[in-house]
Amino acid sequence: MTAVQARSLRLARSITAGALTRGQLEHREATPEQVLSSCVYTPRYIAILGGVVASSTNKQSVAFRFDRTTVKRLKERAREAHAAQTALAERYIEEGLRHDEHPLIFFRDGEAGRRPALLGTRLGVADVITTIRQNGNSLEQAADYLEIPVEYVDACVRYYADYKDEIDSWIEHSRAIAQRERERWQRRQQALV
Repeated sequence: MTAVQARSLRLARSITAGALTRGQLEHREATPEQVLSSCVYTPRYIAILGGVVASSTNKQSVAFRFDRTTVKRLKERAREAHAAQTALAERYIEEGLRHDEHPLIFFRDGEAGRRPALLGTRLGVADVITTIRQNGNSLEQAADYLEIPVEYVDACVRYYADYKDEIDSWIEHSRAIAQRERERWQRRQQALV
């Protein structure tokens, strides 16, 4: 058992022992093992049954006061999205900060998850970076191919420079999906022969 899993199990035991409030966990009757098995491990945090527990990375507690209407809307959105309020608020703050730094980049949901995209287009940042690479790293050629201003391509490059690992991960994920779909199409074609 890893240190993170051990910490999660201790948290799960404290949850089922009633150490946390009812609002922090709707399913108080869950056993520690059930809570632990429902954990989703990510590099940034561990989400447990709608509550967010900071991992040993760089989480820090902060307190904010928000307008009642904002809090109500956050709670409603968290319920609709089946997400923890804290995780949703963190996402909104992080995306807002990124948007302030990169005004031509926004975030959108897709089948593969939430990702950065170029404002006013259906292009993901990863798609633009891939197109640049396919055009000899020429921003102008990529802009011509995509039929967008070169400033938009440059905005994607600026974002990529700040979040290279994240975008590279999206590119690799897209390649894996494309390969899987290509193989599926080939099997389908062979089945028809």
